[in-house]
Amino acid sequence: MNNFLNEDYDIAIIGLGYVGLPLAYELSKDYNVTGFDLSIDKINNYKAGIDLTNEIGNEKLKNSKINFSYEKKI
Repeated sequence: MNNFLNEDYDIAIIGLGYVGLPLAYELSKDYNVTGFDLSIDKINNYKAGIDLTNEIGNEKLKNSKINFSYEKKI
C-alpha cells in the first residue's frame, strides 16, 4: 500500500445507495469515512447493520468502521 494511505485522512461519501455504500465500505478499510444520506431510515438501518442494498452484506456492514450520518453538518 502507498505510504499516503492511512487513517490520517477523513473522507465523506455523500449518498449511500448501490454505489456510495460499497465505496464507503472499501475506503473505510484505510481511511476515516463518514457516510452521509438524507434518508434517516436508511442511516438507522445501516447503523443497525442492515444492508438495504445487499451490496456488502449485513455482517460486513456491522463490522465496518463507517461513521453514518444524516446530519446536515458532518
